[in-house]
Amino acid sequence: VMNVLGDLTIDGHLRLEDNGLTTVTALELDGAVNYHGAGTFETTNNLQNRILGKVGASLTINDNLNVTGINGAHGGLQISGFDVTNNASIVADNARIRIGEATYANDAGTFSAINNSDIELDTGITINGGHLMSDATSRFVALGGSGIVLDDVSLDAGSEFVIAGNTSVDL
Repeated sequence: VMNVLGDLTIDGHLRLEDNGLTTVTALELDGAVNYHGAGTFETTNNLQNRILGKVGASLTINDNLNVTGINGAHGGLQISGFDVTNNASIVADNARIRIGEATYANDAGTFSAINNSDIELDTGITINGGHLMSDATSRFVALGGSGIVLDDVSLDAGSEFVIAGNTSVDL
């Protein structure tokens, strides 16, 4: 676990490589963090790669947050436990991103899933505003459970949104 305080700027590649078992590889936000940069989070295909937050943590995304797999493999990243203000895009590119247990102020932002990607919305998530976009090979999935709220969110033409069994989504 690496603690992040203040600003986080990534213009290159930040790799999160868990061992595929139960070990968590994580960035843990401590307080208000502002993300900047044109870089990429490269991850192994496991949701043990995480961006977590301590009590009271928040993340403001000012530039695109790109998540992809390492060396062309499918990537995975879990984002939960803090509030997010998305002023740009959260992009899954050949990756799976699971987001939950937070409020996403997404008025100026976009969630994008491209190149065989899934963005999974987990229990306890609220997305206020913005766009959900996916290409023909990708989708958004509302996972089992309740407490998923989409408020003033648009699903762009051609995008796929799947509601899994026993799931409650408030629109």
